[in-house]
Amino acid sequence: MIASAEYAAAFALVAQQRWRSPGTADEVSTRAPQAALAERIAHFAGEGLLEASDAGMAAAHLAALTILLAYDDQPDPANVETGRIRHIMTEGVRTFMRAYAKPR
Repeated sequence: MIASAEYAAAFALVAQQRWRSPGTADEVSTRAPQAALAERIAHFAGEGLLEASDAGMAAAHLAALTILLAYDDQPDPANVETGRIRHIMTEGVRTFMRAYAKPR
């Protein structure tokens, strides 16, 4: 996703909107996807697969370890290094699972 032309265009649009209306940036770029992620994490916690008493915080942690870190690592979204993105995402998920996976 991050390496696609569509992502680069969406990233540029969100950045422009953020510059024009700083108060709307969070709403446009993070709240809806993070709420959906929190919902899934809550589901997995309910199934006994994750230990997450605060699904919203767990979603924020997962986003910070993956997507946000990948964003920060790419100064030019039009010229991304796909291998680097894959590495960041994979290691972020591994770290999340070490923190939140329910011990067996």
